[in-house]
Amino acid sequence: MKNKRKLNAALAALILLSTPFLANGAEPFLIAVASDDKEATSLVSDYAARSRYYLLFSGTDFVQVVHNPFLDKGPGAAPGVVDYLAQKGVGLLIAGRFGPFMMEALDKKGMKYFQFSGVAKEAAARAADFLRPPKEDGKIPRQ
Repeated sequence: MKNKRKLNAALAALILLSTPFLANGAEPFLIAVASDDKEATSLVSDYAARSRYYLLFSGTDFVQVVHNPFLDKGPGAAPGVVDYLAQKGVGLLIAGRFGPFMMEALDKKGMKYFQFSGVAKEAAARAADFLRPPKEDGKIPRQ
C-alpha cells in the first residue's frame, strides 16, 4: 500500500510538472478516456488507439462520447487518433496501455498520457485532481 502511494505521488508530480494547465492559453483542455462502452462508469480500455470510444471529460464533468474513427484502420492508427482527439480539444489521454507509436504521436503533439486500470470517471477524477493548480500554500486541493 505504501509503495502504491509513492507511485501515485510520483505520477502526480510527473503530470503536474510536465502538463500545461490551459490549452491555447485560454480554456482548460479535455481529458479523453479510452473505453469500449459509452458510459462514464465503463471500464478504461486496455488499448489507447484501438478502443471503441473516447469518453471526454472537462475536469470531473462527463462531457460527451466520441466514436473512434480509426478503430478498423490497419497499422498506423495512432497518429490519426491523436490528431482527431487534439481537434476535439483533448490534452490528456487515459488508457490501460500505450504502444510505442501512440506514445510517439502523443509526444509529437504535446499531449500527455496516463495509464489507468479501472472505471473511466475515476480515471478522469484522478487526472483532474493531479492537474488542479496548487493553492497558495502549495498543497493540491482534493475533492
